[in-house]
Amino acid sequence: MSESKVEKDKKPASRNNNNGGRKITGIIILLIILAAGSTAGYYYWKYLSTNIITDNAYVKGHLFTISSRIDGTVKEVFVRDNMPVKQGDILVKIDPADYEVTIEKNRAALEVAKQEIKRRYAAVESAKAQIEYSKSKLELSKIELNRAKTLYEKAVYPKEKYDLALTNYNVAVAQVKADEENLKQAEAMVSKDNDEAIIREKAAELRQSELDYEYTSIYSPADGYITKKSIETGNRISEGQPLFAIIPLNDVWIEANFKENQVEKLKPGMKADIEVDTFPDMKFSGHIESIMAGTGGAFSLLPPENATGNWVKVVQRIPVKILLDKDQDPDHILRVGMSCNIIVPLSE
Repeated sequence: MSESKVEKDKKPASRNNNNGGRKITGIIILLIILAAGSTAGYYYWKYLSTNIITDNAYVKGHLFTISSRIDGTVKEVFVRDNMPVKQGDILVKIDPADYEVTIEKNRAALEVAKQEIKRRYAAVESAKAQIEYSKSKLELSKIELNRAKTLYEKAVYPKEKYDLALTNYNVAVAQVKADEENLKQAEAMVSKDNDEAIIREKAAELRQSELDYEYTSIYSPADGYITKKSIETGNRISEGQPLFAIIPLNDVWIEANFKENQVEKLKPGMKADIEVDTFPDMKFSGHIESIMAGTGGAFSLLPPENATGNWVKVVQRIPVKILLDKDQDPDHILRVGMSCNIIVPLSE
């Protein structure tokens, strides 16, 4: 057999050996991939079965809308957007000039009302004193009339003196009647209940004007950050007009919207791990505070109408309130509206 013949016979055997090795290698790699995938799938399934997860979660917080309680012109604005403020800090000053004038007018009106009531009571006392004086004069004129009559009958007094004594007596009687009528009129002008009501009304008007003056200074109701500022110095504002809002970042929470088939396993007090999209390298811990009494759709402005022929079942979500554990956000880096991932371990 020639040498070239031997080489030709060896080449097919070599090819067959190479193909067989490649098949074995491919099978091994495939088995490794399947094993790795199965292992990963098992651990992922185990992870899902021991944790309840949702990425439909957001940072929530209180929102204080600051508005004016009076009409007026803005004299000075002490804050700007995103500025931190403390409870009690002055935020806005409204020009107080008009309200200072109103205070003086109402204070004067209250004093006038008090003086008028005093004058009426003084008129009653004066009328009573006048009656006493008139009655004393009537008594004297009666004595003088009796004396003149006796002397006239004894022919000691002339008729002129008797007539004068009679006239004086009649005048005294008329004066007493007139003074008694004056007393009735004075007393008619006096009513304790009515007078007290007048004083209360005038005092209330004064107090209201003083309150309006106090409202010219607007203060922060809580610690937080200014947002949605919409006024500048010189603006004319109306009662109830929103000026800006304050968000207290020291009191935020997470609202996680879990699927309705997940909520059965959730209970208040359960631990929750919080991942915030803005800070992927940070994790926060918290706990479930409460579970809403209905789905989010049930309390929407336009709740879904399912009594139609084209109904399609949609898995509902139920909001769950999650509170951060103590000292989890000391620097208040969480902002309202941030997206979160929530993991609730079932093993704890």
